[in-house]
Amino acid sequence: AGGLISHKKEIEELLQKGVLAVSTSKKELW
Repeated sequence: AGGLISHKKEIEELLQKGVLAVSTSKKELW
């Protein structure tokens, strides 16, 4: 179970980074 939790946290971190990257790219485009 611990592995799944840590894996979920990693996915959440990747998603957050992805959102920041997308929002940043959008700002650059605008």
